[in-house]
Amino acid sequence: MPITPEFQALLEKLKSCQKEHPYIELDPPAAPEAIEQLDKACQETFGVALPQDYKDFLAYAKFISFGYGWLYSAEILLETNSELKARFPDLLPPYHLQLGRCKGRRYNYDGVSQRYYIYYLGPMGVIYPKGVKKIPPEGIKVFYVDLYSLLKEEVEYFFRHLYTAPRLLEPREIELIQKIRSTFEYTYETSFLPPASF
Repeated sequence: MPITPEFQALLEKLKSCQKEHPYIELDPPAAPEAIEQLDKACQETFGVALPQDYKDFLAYAKFISFGYGWLYSAEILLETNSELKARFPDLLPPYHLQLGRCKGRRYNYDGVSQRYYIYYLGPMGVIYPKGVKKIPPEGIKVFYVDLYSLLKEEVEYFFRHLYTAPRLLEPREIELIQKIRSTFEYTYETSFLPPASF
């Protein structure tokens, strides 16, 4: 089942900016077999079936980074949630999955209510410019009916306030950052700030 036109437009906007921005990444689609295996493993391990729109997203791009946040790749999602359950059993209640994160915030899915939500780990996180409304306010959970609704505000915030800074880098510097971040060690970094100049 394809993603909705609105969701596709959001992803296409990110994709069109990928070459000129070092912190936007969209990987190729996950294989259908990999998505189904992941869904089966999540059901067996956590009692949660992957939501259809998340599976549709994985069929579009198996990993996405939108500047200061990301959704896990199909390969990492199971490993990350297994580690969280083992190390922090209270962080994710039964039948919940963590699908992505940014600094201080986690993008989760509640398999019981079948809704997405942002979970705050504490007051640290995105530094909002003066007068900018926080999305969502810290200290509460805000639920969303689908993955698009959750990502829409996050991506819009990135384009409004954070998109321009790293674009001050030279094209060769952007290319180097993207190569470094494509390695496993750096793919999941939490900072959206550009590095110091060479």
